[in-house]
Amino acid sequence: MLLIACLNLALLAAPLQEAAEGHPSGPSSPPGGPLGAVVNSEQEARSLIDRSQQRLYDIRKAGLKSLSFAVPIRMGSPNGEAIHLGEVAVAWSTASEPEIRATISSVLPSELSPQSEAIALQLEAQGRQILRYVNNDLFKEVLKDYKPSLAGLDGELFQVHFEPNSQQAGSPSLDWFFDADAVPVRSEMKLEQGGVSMNISYEHAWQPASATDTTLVLQQLTATQEMGSMRNVITISLEHETVEGLVMLTGYTERGQLPQGEQTSHTVRLESVSMTRADGS
Repeated sequence: MLLIACLNLALLAAPLQEAAEGHPSGPSSPPGGPLGAVVNSEQEARSLIDRSQQRLYDIRKAGLKSLSFAVPIRMGSPNGEAIHLGEVAVAWSTASEPEIRATISSVLPSELSPQSEAIALQLEAQGRQILRYVNNDLFKEVLKDYKPSLAGLDGELFQVHFEPNSQQAGSPSLDWFFDADAVPVRSEMKLEQGGVSMNISYEHAWQPASATDTTLVLQQLTATQEMGSMRNVITISLEHETVEGLVMLTGYTERGQLPQGEQTSHTVRLESVSMTRADGS
């Protein structure tokens, strides 16, 4: 389940390969003045996050009103073949909360059948995650459950720490890192599972939405998970196309390595895509 878990945790972010030559440079300090005057400020942290979101392509502002799609979900196996876990269907509009529906594969391997309920939850979580990448919104869900504060400088990066709104056992520690242009360039998460510490970091590489639009869409996500002596790295390369004037996520290719050492790679496409624009087209 590692491949799924890492993608589902990809609300977080990390180093950026600067994609757009000559894009406007932001100030060398966060909004509100020198860093020393705003350390641990929730207001300044939220202002920095707002500026960051403005740097990213917003398909809703571009005119998307509603969207539905389906995604088949697979995971790697020791024999190198992808196991089909099921499908997640997503329906979203600007006027309502998204509807996420998971369907477990009828040919699920017998050893995974006892985990079917957990797999369904993972499929739903992955559907929500893919929708977040369609919308290019990395912060909305995080800000529902966490309070941000500007924590200081990490090298040349501005660090924002996210504290859980409720001190529920097992809540992960979250930190995001932003460059001087307010682009998210790294994120880190630390959590405890069964008394074992787990560290997960993410690197995001961005590219301009189009030749005429310098706002950014996600090009590649690299997730590194460390737990005890185990270390796993998964790279997800995202593909976008311009559809009816909207820059749309069309699929991704996931590459990784199983604990046994085998390399895995598979490509996922968004299927049965239907969308409407705010102008009615």
